[in-house]
Amino acid sequence: MLQLLNPIGLLAATAVLIPVLVHLWRERIGKTLRIGSIRLLANSNRTQSNSLRIYNWPLFLLRCLLVLLLALLLAKPVWQQQPKAGVQQGWILIPQSERRLAYTQYKTTIDSLLAAKWELHDLGTGFRTFNISEPIAPPSQSEYKGAGSPRIYLAGETETAAISTWSLMKELDSRLPAGYAVQVFTSNRLAQYEGTRPATSLSLRWHSYLPADSSITTNMAAWIGPKQAIKTLVQTATPAALQYAVTTANTLPQDIEVDTALYRIAIYPGANTADARYLKAALQAIGDVSELRFDISTLSTGQLPAAPQQLIIQLNATPALPLDALSPGGKLLKYDTGKLVSHASWQQADGLVSLGTSMQRTYSYIPGQQVGRPLWTLANGQPLLTVQDTAGKQVFRFKAQFNPAAGDLVWSGDFAQQLLPLVLATPATTSDNDIRSIDDRQAMPTTSTTPRPLNRADMTTNNANDQTDLSTLIGMLVILTLAAERLLVYRQQNKLHHA
Repeated sequence: MLQLLNPIGLLAATAVLIPVLVHLWRERIGKTLRIGSIRLLANSNRTQSNSLRIYNWPLFLLRCLLVLLLALLLAKPVWQQQPKAGVQQGWILIPQSERRLAYTQYKTTIDSLLAAKWELHDLGTGFRTFNISEPIAPPSQSEYKGAGSPRIYLAGETETAAISTWSLMKELDSRLPAGYAVQVFTSNRLAQYEGTRPATSLSLRWHSYLPADSSITTNMAAWIGPKQAIKTLVQTATPAALQYAVTTANTLPQDIEVDTALYRIAIYPGANTADARYLKAALQAIGDVSELRFDISTLSTGQLPAAPQQLIIQLNATPALPLDALSPGGKLLKYDTGKLVSHASWQQADGLVSLGTSMQRTYSYIPGQQVGRPLWTLANGQPLLTVQDTAGKQVFRFKAQFNPAAGDLVWSGDFAQQLLPLVLATPATTSDNDIRSIDDRQAMPTTSTTPRPLNRADMTTNNANDQTDLSTLIGMLVILTLAAERLLVYRQQNKLHHA
């Protein structure tokens, strides 16, 4: 369907009256035929014929067409492609192995979209099409690894690493044209959202559902306390948070190696003596609750510990401590290098170390390259605490400071609990037990304000609301019409000259 973006431009079509008046009122000189004695007259008057007739129809029509085409060009014509029966109106994205859960909660919405010729795709690598009524394969072949996680493998495929939903949204944005309609149905598990939240130019709607799991309890560490009591660090995962608690067990956990050694901790405060005091107080609280034998020492810059340490906290940037100062499986927690910049944001857990149920704000942040996988992040996805495995030991980098001037973390009532998994256990690398949920407003990609150039996918994807600009075509017709009009005038004048 032809549409005009600037219909007022058609007023220029009234200029067609100009060639009409020119051709109607043109004086036509009559031919004089001299006969007989009239030839002897020196001067004879030429007769003129005036009449309301058009004598040069081809030239008249070309000039009228030229004016009309110029008026149409000013009106900015476009061709609006209308929806046709059987043409897809958009994409529906659902994790293929979770389609039963998604369809149960959003049956009416999904049915209405399918009836409107929307196309159903898997929320996974390749975005394969599938049928909502297909039988679900056995879990050993096609189920997700952990409910709510991105697809791991399908029937006939080998197991691959989990893919973040945000990574899939980036791929989808590059595949579909800007403004394309997409409706996403996915679980609101926090574990499947990793990295920085993307921006998309798609017309996106987000629908989330909560998996059925209410809580998952996992033993993280065990040790022998006073009076030979068996103590365990227990992680309880709920949709709200990951909580950690120290409990007394009657029997030794089968899946956890019991630690009976003295737990040695060394703190290098440097110039950050206030930060060291907050950390030492939290560590002493952990020792009192856990009944684990802590040996906390404060060392000056350049001083090496007398014995290998289970945990070293380095608050001074230099010099770098050798990892030999750590015992096997030990941990080094240090400030990241760089300059603090003002960056007010909410602090959250993006990995498997929880910040509890309370919300803390961060006021200062050290930007720069991320080293290792993120455990704590800011609300915009920027890493705040990362961990890197090196030679059987772990290096934690904190891109802020344990100081009230840098954030509210140390003022939190559960600050000591937040440090529990860093001190007493090794953060797991799997997301199977992490069932925390994320708010839809944070999970959904933001809207991109940067125009995206047209690519091959844009030209081949069938968009029901696609528009084609006709200005170039009309401009070419104007040039051709003008050229034809000038050529015709030239030939007619040349013919008259030789007549």
